[in-house]
Amino acid sequence: MVEVKSPTDTIEELETKIQEFLSLGTQVGILLNPETQTATVYRLGQAAITLTNEDVLTIADLLPGWAVPVAELWPPVFD
Repeated sequence: MVEVKSPTDTIEELETKIQEFLSLGTQVGILLNPETQTATVYRLGQAAITLTNEDVLTIADLLPGWAVPVAELWPPVFD
């Protein structure tokens, strides 16, 4: 599952929602935070992993061969 933080969301409420989905059998939860430009990967019983624009997001066990640079998750900025 993927959650994208909106300006009105709190990280705490989104993390709670992700943990609920994980407890119901979802294998991976990803929280995208455009404000900090981070992607945090959650798995049940494991520490969360936070990725920044210098990292590449992969979920090899679920999506073999799929990879996306975190920096490409954000909309382009136009002058």
